[in-house]
Amino acid sequence: MKKILIIEDDAVTAKVYASLLARNGYGVQVAASIRAGVEQMTEFQPDGVLLDLRLPDSSGMDFLKSVRANDQYKDLPIIVYTNLFVPGMTESAAAAGATKVYDKGTVTPTTIVDTFAGYLRKKDQAEAA
Repeated sequence: MKKILIIEDDAVTAKVYASLLARNGYGVQVAASIRAGVEQMTEFQPDGVLLDLRLPDSSGMDFLKSVRANDQYKDLPIIVYTNLFVPGMTESAAAAGATKVYDKGTVTPTTIVDTFAGYLRKKDQAEAA
């Protein structure tokens, strides 16, 4: 079973995504802060991360940079979803290592699930080759 770590401080949003991912066969854990997310990276060993960039304790950008600095996570799909009201946010998140960036106000949970499925399938195929 593939595992997804959701780093999201809004409990309702986290529950929506966690429920849908679980119904689609993923193991899911939720972290409400960057600190908890960093701890769960080691303990949970996710196959993908869904990351909100605006969290109360630290920037999701800092998380992206630190995760991408670790060779163990260089190919880990990290899907960022955030309110893209800051000019250049998409480009900054991509430069920091986001696999895909979505606007939280317009992306659907189904799109997130489909995106993870596509990236994880490609990763499995590459590892099998």
